[in-house]
Amino acid sequence: MKVARFFNPERIEIVEEPVPEISPGEVLLRVEACGLCGTDLFKLKKGAGGKVLGHEVSGVVEETKGNTRLSPGDRVFVAHHIPCFLCHHCRRGNFSLCSLFQSTNIHPGGFSQYIRIPTQNVEKGTIKLSPTISFDEATLIEPFACVWRNLKRLSPLPDDEILIIGAGPAGIMHLHLLKLKGIEEVDIMEIKKERRKMAEKFHPRKTLSPQDIQEKKYDICVVCAGNTQAIGEGLKRLKKGGKLSIFAQVPEGSSIQVDPNLIYFETTFLGTYSSSPIEQREIYNLMKMGKIKGKDFITHTFPLSRIKEAVNLALEGRDSLKIITHPQR
Repeated sequence: MKVARFFNPERIEIVEEPVPEISPGEVLLRVEACGLCGTDLFKLKKGAGGKVLGHEVSGVVEETKGNTRLSPGDRVFVAHHIPCFLCHHCRRGNFSLCSLFQSTNIHPGGFSQYIRIPTQNVEKGTIKLSPTISFDEATLIEPFACVWRNLKRLSPLPDDEILIIGAGPAGIMHLHLLKLKGIEEVDIMEIKKERRKMAEKFHPRKTLSPQDIQEKKYDICVVCAGNTQAIGEGLKRLKKGGKLSIFAQVPEGSSIQVDPNLIYFETTFLGTYSSSPIEQREIYNLMKMGKIKGKDFITHTFPLSRIKEAVNLALEGRDSLKIITHPQR
């Protein structure tokens, strides 16, 4: 099978490797679509060491072994990490801190023609897809579920005024889900004019540049850009007692200066990493109801052979939102 091994933005190699062998309780999946995520780009810029990245996956069950839940031919979405739902962290809803969550994964990664799905993922992290949901659309279950979990943790009120910083895929998904929740006072800030123009298609109240001078303060600021300047911008624009959500990873060793009195006077800092099968199922149900139309968020598709082109487009971050690869092509 063909797989893409990632080293750095200049070195991504398409190589031939054996199709994974599965053990009892596992599933072999023929990957039909895999989304390119900001986390993939973060790992690639840091240096990925030849790993096969990709975790926004959908496909067709090719083979099962001793498993009755799925059958060959089933169209499925699969989660790459699975919590135990029993440990200290899971009992508190912090599923992504669970040791099982951090140790489970698909093998070798979504940017390959076939993957092995471990037993835990088969049992708790696969969703059989409705015929109305395409493979491309199904890859959006995972990123939308991450955003949904963030909004659940933030618990915005209907009359909250919210600023989203960063109009990439995560920022646009926040905007869409906030509007689904009936929250209309949502502005979005983006440094790149191409993305500001794209954001306007999703009807924020205002589309802003960081250079826009305004006295406006917000109840919630969601930072979807992975740099400390964006976090500082969010802090600057918070109302007293507001909530700052950090939704994008920044380089290791980064730091910000915060007056502890901000926290004393009830400013809330929140981070949200990943999602659980709970949010993934909730997002899938919203898709089935037509409340999330995945095709509205997908701007480009590529065969696996053009994965470097897809990565370069994502790194430019201008006229693209979700970029999907098709490993079978």
